[in-house]
Amino acid sequence: MGATPPKYRYIIATLLIIIIILGGVLAYYILSFTYSPEKPIIIRFWHAYNPVETEKVAKLIEEFMKENPDIKVEMEAIPYDALHDKLITAMATGTAPDVVRMDIIWVPEFASMGALLELDKFIKRDNIDLNDFFPGPLETVKWNGHYYGLPLDTNTRVLFYRKDLFAEAGIDHPPRTWQELLEFAKKLTKDKDGDGKIDQYGLAIGGAWPWHFFPFLWQNGGDFLDNDMKKCIINNTEGIEALQFLVDLIHKYKVAEYGTDVWRGFALGRYAMMIMGPWGKPLIASVDKEVAEKKTGVALLPKGKYAASIVGGEDIVIFKQTKHPEAAWKFVKFLISKRFQLEMFKVGQIPVLRSLASNLSTDPYYKVFMEQLETARARTPHPKFAQMKEIIHREVEAALLGLKTSKEALDTIATEVNKILEG
Repeated sequence: MGATPPKYRYIIATLLIIIIILGGVLAYYILSFTYSPEKPIIIRFWHAYNPVETEKVAKLIEEFMKENPDIKVEMEAIPYDALHDKLITAMATGTAPDVVRMDIIWVPEFASMGALLELDKFIKRDNIDLNDFFPGPLETVKWNGHYYGLPLDTNTRVLFYRKDLFAEAGIDHPPRTWQELLEFAKKLTKDKDGDGKIDQYGLAIGGAWPWHFFPFLWQNGGDFLDNDMKKCIINNTEGIEALQFLVDLIHKYKVAEYGTDVWRGFALGRYAMMIMGPWGKPLIASVDKEVAEKKTGVALLPKGKYAASIVGGEDIVIFKQTKHPEAAWKFVKFLISKRFQLEMFKVGQIPVLRSLASNLSTDPYYKVFMEQLETARARTPHPKFAQMKEIIHREVEAALLGLKTSKEALDTIATEVNKILEG
């Protein structure tokens, strides 16, 4: 065959160039629809904040996303009572969220299931100062020697007292010891109308849950489980003495009353003292604003052999199912930042960082809670604690009501809890 004429070679070359250009354009558009390097990573965040808190968090997260345009946080508010079960279902179906604000007593349970991402390497790599967290809240995120979350917000219990009723009784300071608690409660217990019935009790005992009993247990040197969490020791001498002290306040000395909604009785003057968390003042104000603002004082819990209170609050965790651990961790670091913590304090969330205590010292109300956190402990971080706490409540309540002796109640707790531990 002869050589291709020049004019045809020109036409063929031109067609090849056009084909290459069109192919490139086509490839560009195909890739544009299938891959976009600018598309942000989505982090799903579940929480049970109340509406006021949720509004505040949403604004702060908007700021986070502006600073981190490669990350989009999708918030979902879930009622607290439904959150635990919804998480279990999501895990089973492989649809767990990336990050969750979780009740402190749930962390060991989910960690033991293998559901949570271990954070040790992230903490070490980014030099997170664990000493800056209050020890009680930090205790709640550790399981089997590893960290599966970080504290997010916290609270504790302190003593509330009626300053006006103290003045009437000639008492010039809140009780600092168990002995003073008993002594002052006697002076503050009164039959005001002379009908033979007590109208004003020195102290209200507002419950029988671990939240209510454990501070007294720890103050007397007792504990719930041994160090290995293999045996229940709540019924040792220290435990029995602690429960008996509360029982005696009610039945022997008749200076305390056991009940619920004790904040209402406090506001109405039935109780001169109660033990409550930081939400106590708003509750009192809902009944009597003047009592809340002018007649209520707060103080550290009276000491037994030791100073102690109990930690409440929420932790922040990353679920192991996440496909974006680095982005999730970046979001977690934002949530534990001083900036986020201080902003959330404006809607009633107590910070978990010791370095922020001085920032809150101008408020005498919260200053007491921050100081109490230094000696506040976490409820026992055991995966089956939710089951155990029901037993504790049932038996401690039986003792407070006079249906069982303190020893009988605590022996029953030890027997039933030990069966759970062995199972």
